[in-house]
Amino acid sequence: MGTNRAKPCEQAIERLGQLLAMGITRAHLQMEPRNISVNQANETTDPVLNLFEHHKELSRPEIVELTNLSQGKAYRAIKNLLKTKKIISVGQARATRYRRT
Repeated sequence: MGTNRAKPCEQAIERLGQLLAMGITRAHLQMEPRNISVNQANETTDPVLNLFEHHKELSRPEIVELTNLSQGKAYRAIKNLLKTKKIISVGQARATRYRRT
């Protein structure tokens, strides 16, 4: 049992030694922060904004259901639309609804 775990560990140490020998440090291996372009942001916000052509007011759960976006993506889309003042929020907490400006 111990030998199965030791082998991958030894391989990892050997690989790390190879990377260090090539001058590759941890900083080189870290990923760059992901920047979302305007087009990528619009791909999420546009369907949400289009909902308001057919609905006067919507809650976030309704937006999730109608767009099939994840809760996180819907939240970010709503946040972006609020920031750009394309929609406004009405109510508070669980009773929050959104309207197009």
